[in-house]
Amino acid sequence: MITTIDILRAMKEGKDLNNTTIEEIMTVNPTVINQNKDIGETISIMDKNGIFMIPIIEDDRRIIGICPRHDILKRNIK
Repeated sequence: MITTIDILRAMKEGKDLNNTTIEEIMTVNPTVINQNKDIGETISIMDKNGIFMIPIIEDDRRIIGICPRHDILKRNIK
């Protein structure tokens, strides 16, 4: 997985993004959450790990989506 933070970190380190592979800057083992977890637990994991989006996985660990914090806020502030 690669995020904007990964790209910004690479830029800060002076890496030439035109000659850098994704593998060199990606997050290798991102924090993920199973699709069956509740929103409260998702928020806690995101807060604990200081992340703004989290990959959502099925039981077989296949990524089925990504949940950013703003989607949680939009869902709950109506």
